[in-house]
This record gives sequence, C-alpha cells and structure tokens, in this order.
Amino acid sequence: MNIIFRLDASKNNGIGHLIRCKSLASSLINRGAKAHFIMRYLDMEFKKFLKMRKCKVTILPKRKIFSKLDHENLWPKRFQKIDAIDTKKIISNKEIDLLVIDHYGLNSIWEKALTKKAKKIMVISDYLNRRHSCDFFLNQNIVKEQNLNFNQNLPKKCKILLGPKYSLIDKSYANYRKNVKIKNKLISKVFISFGGSETPKLLEKVIESFDCNILRNLRLIIVSNNELKKFPKIKKNFYKKQKTLTKLINKSDFCIGAGGISTWERMCLGKPSLVFSISKNQVQICKDLKNKNLIYYVKGYKNIKPTFIRKKIISIIKNIKLFNEKKLNNIITVDGLGVSRVTEILYPSFSKDLKLRKTILSDMINYYNWVNEKDAIKSSFNNKQVHIKKHIKWFKKQIMSKKTLMFVLEAKRLPVGQIRFNLTNKNANIDYSLDKIVRGRNWGKKIIDLGLKKINFSKFNAINAEVKKNNYKSISVFNKLGFTQKFFKNKYFYSLYKKNYIVENDKI
Repeated sequence: MNIIFRLDASKNNGIGHLIRCKSLASSLINRGAKAHFIMRYLDMEFKKFLKMRKCKVTILPKRKIFSKLDHENLWPKRFQKIDAIDTKKIISNKEIDLLVIDHYGLNSIWEKALTKKAKKIMVISDYLNRRHSCDFFLNQNIVKEQNLNFNQNLPKKCKILLGPKYSLIDKSYANYRKNVKIKNKLISKVFISFGGSETPKLLEKVIESFDCNILRNLRLIIVSNNELKKFPKIKKNFYKKQKTLTKLINKSDFCIGAGGISTWERMCLGKPSLVFSISKNQVQICKDLKNKNLIYYVKGYKNIKPTFIRKKIISIIKNIKLFNEKKLNNIITVDGLGVSRVTEILYPSFSKDLKLRKTILSDMINYYNWVNEKDAIKSSFNNKQVHIKKHIKWFKKQIMSKKTLMFVLEAKRLPVGQIRFNLTNKNANIDYSLDKIVRGRNWGKKIIDLGLKKINFSKFNAINAEVKKNNYKSISVFNKLGFTQKFFKNKYFYSLYKKNYIVENDKI
C-alpha cells in the first residue's frame, strides 16, 4: 500500500499536522505500507519528527507567491491549482493507494485535480465549512448537533470519522494510558508546554503567575528551549523540546498549554488542562471542550496578565471536585486508540487476525463507550445511556464475580468488541457487542465462536441469549450459528445446545 501525505509544518501553521500524520503513517507502515510526505514548508526544527523507516520526504519547489499566504485560511483557487500541478509532477509515475491531505489551505479544488492519481483520498481537517472531494473525512473534534449537517460539503459515499475517538496521537499515549487510575487526587505537579507554536511572552506570564505564596509549593514541569532564570522562588524544572511528551505529562497532575493535538494527548492521560487558543482554528474547538466540562479555557493570550492567570489557577485548585470531574471526563473521551482505529478502517484486518483475551480492569472505559454507542443503545432493552459512575460499579462487580466470564475481541491488539457469559448452573447467558468500525464484517459469528471455545462449551448444557425484535444483525448471527429461536413478550429467546454445537461449529 503506497500512501502520500500532503501537509506543511512551520512556525506559521504549527507542528500539529505533522504529528498526527506521522502517527498515522507509523501505524500504517507497521502493517506493510510505504509512506511519502510531500510538503511545501518544513522548518528545520521539525525535521527530526520525520525519521521513519519506509518513509520518503519531498519538498515542493520554493515559490514566492506562496510566502504571504495565511495557512489558517483557504488558499485562492489559482494557488491550489499550482500546488496540485507541483504535487502531480512528483507522483506522476507512481500508483497511489491512498492520498492523505492535512492542510487548511486546500479543498475540493486541489483534491479533484489529484483524483485520477489516487485510488482513495482522505482529508483530515478541523474545519467543517469547506467542500471536499474525498472518500474519508476525519475531524477529531467534538461537534455540536447544529453543525452535523456539514456532510453536505462531502460526497454522499464519503466515510466520516468524527470525534475524539479518532484523535491521531502517538501510540505511546495508549501504552501509558493502561496504567491511568480513576481516582481523586490533589494537585502537586503542573506540566507547562505550548508545543511548536510557543510564544515566549505567554510562557513567562504563566510562570510568573505561580510567584505567590499560595502556588509556590507546586512543582512546575516546563518544556521549552528557552530556560527562564527569573522567579527563583518557584520550584521548576526545564526540559528541552522532544519527540514525545508522554512521560512528562504522565508525571503531572494538571497541565497548562495550547489547544490543538496536545489537548488530546493530555486528555488521554487524564490530565485536566488550562488551555489557551494560540491560533484561529483552536478557538471554537476550545469553546466546545469547555462546554463539555473537559478543559479550563482562556480566550486570547496577547494582552492577558499574570494576575488573571494566577486567579484562574487558584480557583481551579480550590474547586478540586470539579477538577476530578474533568479528569474522569477526559479519560472517557480520549483513549489513545484513535490511530489504531483509523488504521483498521484504512487497512482492515482479516478474521484470522482476531484474538479473544480475558477482560482486565483497564478495559472499563472501552466497555463504557461500547454500551453507550448510539446503535448499541437502540439494540439494548434499556434504551438509555449508562452513567459512568453506575458503569464503574457494575464493571468492577462483574469482573470480580466467579459467575461471570468476560472477554475482549482484538484485531491486531485493537479492542473491537466484547463478549460476556453469565453462568447459571449448567447454562450460560451470552451478551456481545462489536465496535461500529468493524460492523458489517461478519465478525458477530466469529466472536461467539471464539467465546464458546474459551469457556469450553462442552461443560455446559446450553448457551442462551435474549435479543430485541428489531436487532436484525444479532438475530441473523444466532440463526446462522444454529441457535433455536422462540419469540415471547416482544423479544427473541435463543438457545444453543451441546448436541448441536459440534455440527454447527464445523460450518463456521
């Protein structure tokens, strides 16, 4: 699979585009793909981020006409066409399976010019008000219901990947995420970083805000190439900018930084943040996150004073209950598996790659998100969203019970479903669900078959299930597996008996 990435990374448009495309490219390369980055702007300090195997980088010709363009705004039609011509010259003789565009200056004008060069086109964008000609559209932000008609700007057959579930953050965050604990904690260490768009004056103001008796007991973990010698009474450690901030963020309790991709990284590790919008595209994103009780937000930063920031931080520390609510909301919203999910959509696994493992405590949030997925709610008998506190209590009880056997289905280590057996004497009641990204692959049969093998079906007389009458997919799965069907009180009852299992199992 040959993949082209078209993006830019400079001080003007930040490093966010590069970080998320690199994360996706690395994951696809691990599945056997080859990646080629085509860029018009790549600042020297960002080059180190692109050292990957099976990855090529090409810089487009320098043209003065592009130097005055604002990378936050859509480029004029003439400029897009010139950029498309330059790009086509580079990939003229190549067979491109996927073209990924992560660039605010380009829209359907540019994409249509490259349609014949690529089998599939994917657009990554934080904007919903622009027309695109693509097969996949990814926006990792929380979107208000009134903005959900944005698909009018996309082709009818375009697959839309919407929300933090698809946030493209480095895989290291998912690894650290496994050890994140859901518990209340006081603030003692504060992580401060403004990423590739760092503004020295803002950083100095933030540090100065801690220069008071109430806040001096806090330890500051600061990432910046400019070490400030001022404010000697403040406890602080400076670190040079590095490839990943995972370890440093994980050491902290509270964070201060810019909007953009770093927001998702902090949320993944359950670190509530005081966020400043550094660029135009971050303003609405930050407002939406604030409204969902996920971050503390400060609009604007140029004329802000240290005293204002100080009051904000003190109010955050004093209201620890709200702080811990945000922490839990962060953990629920971003799980660090966005890159793996997008990779699974673009480069699907085979059924032979599926494995079933025992459920562990860190699967709690996966189960919570699966049960609260819209289609899952429609298929459930309860028909209501489950509250997180109620879910935590239920999950811990189930995982500790000797009468419950719980397993997670993984596709190349990505959790894509769950199956649960509640034991009663010599029978077992079954419950299963699949992540929506893998539905339609006939994996319902697969997860049940793997589950029956895990529990050693020969020890049981029968496996039973209850299915809502309009849950046609589950009805089809149970019928194909040889379960006997009965209809009573507006729902279906299914049973699979030991004597039928071997025969039916041979058909799978």
